[in-house]
Amino acid sequence: STLNGAFSGSTTWDYIEFGDVALGNSTNGTGTFYLDELVVSNSYVGTGITAPVTYFSDNLESWAVHGGAWSSVSGESSSHTLNTSTDQAKAGTKSLKITDTDTTGGYGACLVKNFSPTISGDIYVRFYVFLPTGYGSTNQNGARRILEAFSANNRIQMSTQNGTISALQEVGAWGQATGSALSENAWHCIEVHSTVPSANMAIEFWVDGVRNSTALTANFGSDTTWNYLDFGDVAVGGGTNGTGTFYMDEAVVSNSYVGPLP
Repeated sequence: STLNGAFSGSTTWDYIEFGDVALGNSTNGTGTFYLDELVVSNSYVGTGITAPVTYFSDNLESWAVHGGAWSSVSGESSSHTLNTSTDQAKAGTKSLKITDTDTTGGYGACLVKNFSPTISGDIYVRFYVFLPTGYGSTNQNGARRILEAFSANNRIQMSTQNGTISALQEVGAWGQATGSALSENAWHCIEVHSTVPSANMAIEFWVDGVRNSTALTANFGSDTTWNYLDFGDVAVGGGTNGTGTFYMDEAVVSNSYVGPLP
């Protein structure tokens, strides 16, 4: 479980102590023990002493044919379209432009990446999103899912509604981590981290390099690997609107924290 602490006016970490820092109030405590391989990081490190692994990345610069480095495209129609565009770009000259003109809500158009082999460890999915001016008011009645990561039977997702982004999970019932507001007409770095699918796993996310204040604990049952993800206008959940255009760029899937571009 997550422990909440009140550090008053403190705003930085100054130093650490490492070793036999303190002996408790018990009457014994003699003996020898060993410590090794110390790492201080801004993200989960894990038990393996290995370099970070990038499972997949796409900066959307050379995506000329639907799918490209992705496995497939899903849901594209006359009212849900995907294109590379020079209208906006976080880096380089292009980004993924997603347009939805279907006022009834429902599934949109997205890119699909199958993991082969499936991923058996933590995943960090980093990407950028640009919401044009007026996006929040246009989409206030429907939660727009822009990323979903799937295990065998369950999923996590990032959603926007009325200009707020949040992380959710679905295992028969919804759980939601606290949302963070996004300003319009600006690129924002979104990153979601999930531990290995299991009966006791955690989901957390960052907006522009700042970690959200809550972690979501999920139960994915007997699932043990990540199988694929959807990226784009995955779905408009509920409501009667959800039209408009937004942009996504610089997608990375890794086993360690990626963070914003320099």
